[in-house]
Amino acid sequence: MINCYQKKREQFGRIREWLADLNLEVILSAFTGQEAIELIYRYKPEVIILDLHLPDGCSLELVPQIRQIIPHSPIIVLSNVGSEFYRKYCLKLDIQVLDKSLEINQLVGLIQQARSRIMNVCHPSGN
Repeated sequence: MINCYQKKREQFGRIREWLADLNLEVILSAFTGQEAIELIYRYKPEVIILDLHLPDGCSLELVPQIRQIIPHSPIIVLSNVGSEFYRKYCLKLDIQVLDKSLEINQLVGLIQQARSRIMNVCHPSGN
């Protein structure tokens, strides 16, 4: 999993602890979108967690590049922007979006769903 988190390093620490409790490992962390793309290209993570706003732009701009590198890896976007526009746009891109202030407790469940989905895509039952 790659976490491309902007400012809230302490929040990222809590998320890392939650994931560790579930035997999910955050293997990489990037500060900018460019760093994230480089790490995604190199390591091909199962699940990607992006902050909506990055120092070098909006994380949604990275989605086409990410999809070219790893088309089936689920992407979860974290934001404090509760805009319905972003939610609808993310749904069109097949991206989950969570409001960091109100919905962060749903992150672990989304990651588990995402991992199950990627396993079904890569290893469909009966094959």
